[in-house]
Amino acid sequence: MSISWLNKSLSVLVICPLLFACLDQGGGDDPNTYSSCRITESKALLPWDSYEDENQCWNANGNGYEEYEDAVIWCERQVTEYRQEKYTILPSMTYGIYTTSCPAF
Repeated sequence: MSISWLNKSLSVLVICPLLFACLDQGGGDDPNTYSSCRITESKALLPWDSYEDENQCWNANGNGYEEYEDAVIWCERQVTEYRQEKYTILPSMTYGIYTTSCPAF
């Protein structure tokens, strides 16, 4: 396996998910609704895992959530699914809900 092929493969793995995340802006920036969920802190063992975790953000469907409690339940579900898919030993994570869409990275 050549280094060139590996670099191209890694580029596709990194760029494609970022591109699709940027295309779906979800609920928008309505100050009356909660539009996004972000991991704000990760206690992962490896620094690059923490960095990747802390760049996770999900936009709500439609116009977002009007009720804070509904947004918290949705966000907790997003973070829980992410942690369970990525880790065997689950690190502690802090997350928040926001009235703005996810930033374009």
